[in-house]
Amino acid sequence: IKYIVLAFAAAALLSGCSTDPQDTETGRGNGNSNKLTFLLPGVSSGTTVYGPVGSEQGEDDLDHLDIYMFDATKKTLEVIFWNDEISLNTSGQNPVATIDVTERVGAKVLFFVGNSTGLASELSKVRYGETTIDQFRGIISDPLDTLPVKPLLMTAEVSIADIENVTDTEKQIKLKRRVARFDIHNVAVDENDPDNIDGTNFVIKRILISS
Repeated sequence: IKYIVLAFAAAALLSGCSTDPQDTETGRGNGNSNKLTFLLPGVSSGTTVYGPVGSEQGEDDLDHLDIYMFDATKKTLEVIFWNDEISLNTSGQNPVATIDVTERVGAKVLFFVGNSTGLASELSKVRYGETTIDQFRGIISDPLDTLPVKPLLMTAEVSIADIENVTDTEKQIKLKRRVARFDIHNVAVDENDPDNIDGTNFVIKRILISS
């Protein structure tokens, strides 16, 4: 009997809803355009691998991206750049994302949320000028109620000292999965040869994941 267990421990998936939390604000500036391009050099999973484990096709794709900008001084949400407001180019090896930061000034904290699906009700609660940085971190750290779908949720957080003079280092965005994947391959007993001692004789009945 061969047991293959695929387990997911994840933070909450965020919705890519196209409806602004307030009608008085959008992600588009007015006046002369000031475009800012970020580099998204793939997924930085931070995993320790014990054996030949790899990503399944489609897990690391970046199909959708929203960017949440917070005022670093007030520590509250300033604007959301929805996916349709972002120029996202994923055709090359390293995707790039360009946004219009016209009329944005000062220090900012940006959250990049890739492949955001699910929990639309949680995301609908965010409000410009009210939702804090810590509250938003809590939203993207809530537990998952259902198994995630591919491509997997990825996020990144970056602090920018001056949005009008962004450094090259600040433009390097390392998206990390908010989903940890565990592939456990266990051959307990060969059903065609029950006496074969090469099996582990170990049956997995339950998996608990804690962080």
